[in-house]
Amino acid sequence: MADDDVLDPPMHDLKSKGLKKGSVSLIGAVSIGLAATAPAYSLTGALGHGAAEAGYQLPVVFIIAVVPMYFVALAYKHLTDAAPDAGTVFTWGSKAIAPHIGWIGGYALLLSSVLAGVGAAGITVNAVTVALGIEDTSKWL
Repeated sequence: MADDDVLDPPMHDLKSKGLKKGSVSLIGAVSIGLAATAPAYSLTGALGHGAAEAGYQLPVVFIIAVVPMYFVALAYKHLTDAAPDAGTVFTWGSKAIAPHIGWIGGYALLLSSVLAGVGAAGITVNAVTVALGIEDTSKWL
């Protein structure tokens, strides 16, 4: 058997779900990643505290933060090319490692999405009250 005939065992039995292999480019993966991380909320929540701590070095910190984000987007692109599926973390964890890892990853992603939504709501409430000049009556946000 030639090296070309060897398939990656976890990925070779994938069934087509109508997704075209290689349909997500690197730019598309980066765009999805940027949209998913909600940069406006990230900046709103971190900019003031970051500027207080880092001062004028804050832009450098944000530029450095792009490096791991690039590699995550690159990993998404390669995983999508190898296993085109809409399940992302669940599918890749299930196929590459074990089904229970896929479930753990899927539920962790769900939990992080819910918690990020709660955090974004708190940031929005704080920003709107400050912008409208409303006295902060709620101390828990």
